[in-house]
Amino acid sequence: VNKHVSSADSIMEKVIFFAPLYERIIESYKAELYIKGWVNIRKKNHILRYIPSMFRPKKGVREYMMETYSDLHFTAPDIYDQKVKASVGTASEFWEMDGRLPEYFHINIYSSTLLYDKLLSPLAPNAKKYYTYRIDTVMGERHARQYKIRFMPKSKSFQLVGGYLIVSDNVWSVREMRFSGRNEMVRFNNLVKMGNVGDSDEFLPLQYDVDATFRFLGNVVDGTYEAVLDYKNIIQKTSGSDIRRSVKKSKYDLSDSYTLRTDTNAYLRDTAYFKTLRPIPLTPHEETLYQLSLIHI
Repeated sequence: VNKHVSSADSIMEKVIFFAPLYERIIESYKAELYIKGWVNIRKKNHILRYIPSMFRPKKGVREYMMETYSDLHFTAPDIYDQKVKASVGTASEFWEMDGRLPEYFHINIYSSTLLYDKLLSPLAPNAKKYYTYRIDTVMGERHARQYKIRFMPKSKSFQLVGGYLIVSDNVWSVREMRFSGRNEMVRFNNLVKMGNVGDSDEFLPLQYDVDATFRFLGNVVDGTYEAVLDYKNIIQKTSGSDIRRSVKKSKYDLSDSYTLRTDTNAYLRDTAYFKTLRPIPLTPHEETLYQLSLIHI
């Protein structure tokens, strides 16, 4: 077992060493962002309608579904400009359901914190103090070896997460990361899939899967979200000195640097039009939810 721990530590030392460089390597990008969300109200009482971040449930309807399609423009270090172009759903205010939602889809996997500074990342410079690492599996041929490394918090804390990373040998960049955690009200599970080594999107997320359970004064709500990014142009920083200089820049609260704008014609109820945009097909269950909601509207 100890051999596994020590080699996991030595791999993580390299990953942590390169993380600040990879964190700041992208200058800007434009992407199309598709998000599919599903919400299930498992238990509710009259308090639910007073929670500001929740949409108003319809009588007798427990499951809700939504899709949005946005143009996302990122400018380093932390400015996200998201413009919703089209959305369709079974509750009109669904997207506003929780203003914190976008932070689950704007993750820089190499940053020392996750979810807008709420969590300490297992890739942070001081992470070894808080996390234990284990090699789970070694995959791939010798020239394209990948390591799956599990990380576990050393103590119970809302600021720490458990999960795994898949990292590529030699370049020490991340292919995939899963992290789970909780706070007083929410239990969440995030999966982030990154581009492949050598591709222009190597350092960027291609897909997010998020599931969360929200518990508050007897209300229990489950949510599942899937996001897919399609990059249009990615601009990398050119010189190493730029990157090193920007690594020193301190992190700040990012709430100001995120804007979400909506086209006036974005809330199209046109499911046929959405079919042409959708990068992943709906499941039969999701199709049924749409059919049922059209009856309710």
